Amino acid sequence: MNSLVSESHSLLDRDRIRSDADSLIQINQQKQKERFNRSHKKPTQYKIGDLVRVEKDIRTDPGQSRKLLPKCVGPYRISKIIGNDRYEIEDTPITRKAGSKPYRSIYAVDKLYPWLVYSYDAVSSDSE
Repeated sequence: MNSLVSESHSLLDRDRIRSDADSLIQINQQKQKERFNRSHKKPTQYKIGDLVRVEKDIRTDPGQSRKLLPKCVGPYRISKIIGNDRYEIEDTPITRKAGSKPYRSIYAVDKLYPWLVYSYDAVSSDSE
């Protein structure tokens, strides 16, 4: 009889400990989410047809410095929005190599940057 009572107490203690642990986990997860959101910006949203630059790992010959080489290549055009901040890009006539088939690839938004296009009209109107 005594062992039955002590066993029921240990089951109650175990359930209480589990519920306490669950509530502490929930509180800590909320704090971690708030901390993460404070230090990260929202990813850039692109539309189909937008021009972007792509960050690529450029391979160099031995002895050649990568310091002065461009970190991004482009322009590429967004051809499809995949989801989870992934985009399918395709090459443009500027980036297409002669005699090769069209290039298509999927990139994460953290490897894409907007392609900057300067209009001559905007520059001349500012100086007047």
